[in-house]
Amino acid sequence: MMNHLVTACLIYLSLVLQSCVSGDLAFHSYRPWFPGIVLAACVLMHDDVASVIWAGILGLFVDGLAAERLGVHLVVTTFVAVGLLMVRQDTRSNGTLSLACFVFVGTCTWRLASMTIDSIVIGRELDLKTAFTVALGDGFYSTVMTLAFATLVRLLFQAFGRRETSTSIALKNRWTMLAR
Repeated sequence: MMNHLVTACLIYLSLVLQSCVSGDLAFHSYRPWFPGIVLAACVLMHDDVASVIWAGILGLFVDGLAAERLGVHLVVTTFVAVGLLMVRQDTRSNGTLSLACFVFVGTCTWRLASMTIDSIVIGRELDLKTAFTVALGDGFYSTVMTLAFATLVRLLFQAFGRRETSTSIALKNRWTMLAR
């Protein structure tokens, strides 16, 4: 239950960051794609069905934010989540490296697919070179931000995390033995 609450908060936070902060963080017209980061986190945090449902909810909210064609991001996020789930089955760990790879692949795929679908629906020609450049740039930027944030969180947990002392371990063992 707590994972679902965390996911809902992450979706909300990603939408706020995408609509308010991502333009200010632009680097050579590349912006971080915060919903892509949350999509990767959803795939790693939840089981198969919950991941796809949360991906659909995320895509629907991004559609509402984009105010373009309703349903484009919903479809793309659902398919990207299913693809990442298939890859996740072969992944041995859910560590920082897995998250970074999922963010890069998920963000690149999402951005490329949504630009392609938008150009098809609008009826204009798609410049593949520009689309790949934007997708790879946004994916790389999002991955770097994810790694920086994960490193910061890890350092904070190391610095301020709960530490077990030999006394607390000894008391814990005594209580465990008394309970038998």
